[in-house]
Amino acid sequence: MRTAFLPFFLVALFLLNACNLDIEQPEATPGTGNFSRYMAVGSSFTAGYTGDGLTRYGQEHSYPAFLAQQFALAGGGSFNQPLLPGGTGSGEFKLMGLSVDSCGNALPNLVKQTPNPAWETNVSAAAPFNNMGIPNIKVGDVNNAIMYLLNSYLKRVVPPGTTYLQALTGAVETIQPTYFTNWLGITDALGYAATGGGYTGNTPISLFALTDTITFANNYAQILDVLTAGGAKGMVFTIPLLTDFPFFNTVPYRAQGPDSCSHVLDIFITASNGIRKATSNPNALFNDLILLPAAQEIGRPDTLLVNGEQVIAPYGLSAANPLAHDLALDRTEAQNCVLTIRAYNRAIRAAAAARNIPVIETDEYFARLKKGTAFNGIPLSAAFIEGGFFGLDGIHPHDRGYALLANFFIQKIDSIHNATIPQLDATRFMGVVF
Repeated sequence: MRTAFLPFFLVALFLLNACNLDIEQPEATPGTGNFSRYMAVGSSFTAGYTGDGLTRYGQEHSYPAFLAQQFALAGGGSFNQPLLPGGTGSGEFKLMGLSVDSCGNALPNLVKQTPNPAWETNVSAAAPFNNMGIPNIKVGDVNNAIMYLLNSYLKRVVPPGTTYLQALTGAVETIQPTYFTNWLGITDALGYAATGGGYTGNTPISLFALTDTITFANNYAQILDVLTAGGAKGMVFTIPLLTDFPFFNTVPYRAQGPDSCSHVLDIFITASNGIRKATSNPNALFNDLILLPAAQEIGRPDTLLVNGEQVIAPYGLSAANPLAHDLALDRTEAQNCVLTIRAYNRAIRAAAAARNIPVIETDEYFARLKKGTAFNGIPLSAAFIEGGFFGLDGIHPHDRGYALLANFFIQKIDSIHNATIPQLDATRFMGVVF
């Protein structure tokens, strides 16, 4: 019994070997922008995180690294990052191959790589860093000194006991940026959404809870005050609708049964209102979402003790053995997440408007991706693996996806500053690799 994946088959191979036509670019000019000292602020997307991990390759192919590379053509300067040692970094997924079952469902074989033992080595002596993207950092925690102990990504780039805001303040004072981008806020919602409403198994974890909107607004305003203290210009990015990402939409709410390709079975979830069947209504605003990690677990033959006897109960396919809470975001939790993202974005827009900072609505790009688009003849979508944008965790882009995001941001920069920053040829980057 397996859940049905979208049929990607050889699409990943096509993306890897896609056409590589050069893009004609105008002469690079900064317009009204000053990109000589660029700083990037954010969380995992800003760091270059992909496949549920961070590597040196990912850092070197993050959208801030791409922007700095293109800014250099129009007067931009050096861009210092807290680079990891080579190799596997903090450990990420690798696609070992695809198998196809008798019903035509492509089943990816994903393996989590062993982290490089040296990845957590502190590199704060190499500060200040132009890329202050720290995976797992929340706006709600930028003043929280405990994060030094709880967040290994922060711990490796700051002195002991330093908060994110303190580290950012020191970097700004030293670098004196002329231009910045700020994509903080994603983790405040993603930590909740990707753990089925803030759970490990069936245990609620406060670290994964949604940041309250008042704290978010106050802390976000502090971040912008730090970034603009020296007169720097820049842009802020809103939080996209995360529940549209493949992590939340690849696994259907019903499983394929063992008898025939048309046989489907109900999936039972541990929801906020108890154990019940997962449901989905195309006319509803919010539905139960089975999370991507459940794909490898559903149908697992578990042995349970029922009335003193051992019985086999396939995981997730009976009320006696439902999916744990952290493998499904039920419709109430999905609604809570989406409404909170909207509140965060209102706070972002208000803080930016008060400081005359342009706001880039990232859902403009992700909505385009959801409908289906193309770059240089390559089809792109929000589908898992075959879509050509998202990496193997179903949340973060791969290197080609980050190049595409950088191009989207460059378009906005050119429009705002009457600049001509050259775009990247995204086909030169690998995407999903077997």
